[in-house]
Amino acid sequence: MILTVKDVMNIEPFAQSVLVAGKNGLDRPVESTNVQEVPNVVHWLHGKEIIFTSGFAFRDAERGCILIQELNDIGCAALAIKLGQYLQKIPVEMIQLADKLNFPLFSLPSYMPYMDCMIPIYEKINKEQLYTMKQIVSANEELKKVMLQNAGLSGICQALEKKLHDTVFIATIEGTILACCPNDDESKELITFWKDTCRSNDFRIRNMTPNKCNFLHCGDKKYLTCIPICVSEEILGYLNLGAAKQLDQIEIVALDNASSLIAIEILKEQAVINQEEHVKQQLLEDVLLNRYQDKETILLRGRYNNFWFDRQYQLFVINSSADKADFIAFKGSDPQTLCKESMRSINLPCLFMNNKLSGITGIVNVKDQNEIDHLRKSLNKLLKELNDGFTDIQFSAGISSFGSDIDTASDLWEEAKVACRTACQMRITSSRSNPVASFSDLGCLCFLQECSKSQTMKNFYHKYMNPLLEYDRNNNSELLKTLECFFTCNMNVKETSECLFIHKNSAAYRLKKIESIIGGSLSDSQVAFNLQLCIKLRNLINE
Repeated sequence: MILTVKDVMNIEPFAQSVLVAGKNGLDRPVESTNVQEVPNVVHWLHGKEIIFTSGFAFRDAERGCILIQELNDIGCAALAIKLGQYLQKIPVEMIQLADKLNFPLFSLPSYMPYMDCMIPIYEKINKEQLYTMKQIVSANEELKKVMLQNAGLSGICQALEKKLHDTVFIATIEGTILACCPNDDESKELITFWKDTCRSNDFRIRNMTPNKCNFLHCGDKKYLTCIPICVSEEILGYLNLGAAKQLDQIEIVALDNASSLIAIEILKEQAVINQEEHVKQQLLEDVLLNRYQDKETILLRGRYNNFWFDRQYQLFVINSSADKADFIAFKGSDPQTLCKESMRSINLPCLFMNNKLSGITGIVNVKDQNEIDHLRKSLNKLLKELNDGFTDIQFSAGISSFGSDIDTASDLWEEAKVACRTACQMRITSSRSNPVASFSDLGCLCFLQECSKSQTMKNFYHKYMNPLLEYDRNNNSELLKTLECFFTCNMNVKETSECLFIHKNSAAYRLKKIESIIGGSLSDSQVAFNLQLCIKLRNLINE
């Protein structure tokens, strides 16, 4: 505990002194006492002292005011003047200045020796310092026990909650809660506030002083004390206390030591996670690049990493339209981390690999249609988040067909890459196209994409499509839309008219017009095939 001037006023015989000014400064800390009976005594003071004097060194109001100003400037706690020998009363000017500075000014009886006051004050200071040291040692012992027991971040939170009697939780800037104590309604309310603040990218978090107490107002006279845990200019996490208050020396030391332990624990956990991720990536690389000889060993490695290559799975590939080989950082994270978090949300066994040429590759165990749908929805959500985060880069994803044997994994990887490239090409030609493509749904697009830049292919496309496109532009008609609908309806005129909400005769007229423009009959299987092929190519040719 910190001894204040107010506390000293209760210590005999100083309690017999009279406070004549500076009543608003009684919370000033007191660490020692001293005597001033010579000029320029401030050069030998350190601050936080109570100064005793008879007034011999100044004697008049002017020099007395100079002394009060100097004592206040260096942070002294108070001035006690023994009246009688040199001063019969304290000058009004000194009283007025002391009140203005909120500097406690006392008068002592003439019969009271300085040492009678100073010795009990020193005893109290020493007692408080001994108490503080014992509490600091106790706090250190608790934290040392946490470290020796390998209790991790949860153990640190429990030790701090026991010492500070406040809600304590450790969190990341993304809003992830790493540890919390206690887990009650008040804690949940504070955690919700933290997550909302992080989600809004609040400037108050970005401007916090590292490794120091910062305060966030969270409504209804409640505050959150927040300490950014920083190592080598990198913020690893945030230590949060449930109430903002004036911390005493014991609490400050406890938090300083806890901050160091938290940094160590986070770095240790990151090292473990990085090692696990490296092992999993190495496993997936070995499988996809056929770098294994013993099939049973690789299956066993998969099971050790919570993945089963002998159960149904799908591969997916995520890549971007950027020329750069490496993905760039995105909102403090990267696409691979976001992808892992996305897969974690649907709780499916998954392995990841980040290849500079093929982008992010993932393999996921999916046992039923519900999990297949979850995978697709999760990828669509992830792609939307990535594409919304960039203005000049478009991300796409491709999903393979199903496998249930390790020998087919590399072939399915090629399928996922083809589907991803096709989705990317279709995104270039039309921003409305789905950023996630499934190889099983592509049909002939999976190989048309490979030759979509061929001049022969373009010439073929222009031969059939240009006349129809030009007619639609010049006449504000919908012949191409009608043709697409006609093939979708299995070349049934009645169904085509219903699909377009037009009369059957109108649909038939449009189809006749198409035949006259292309110079061929839609009943001719070769003509129909060529037109359907061109409609497919329209999704790939960027013209």
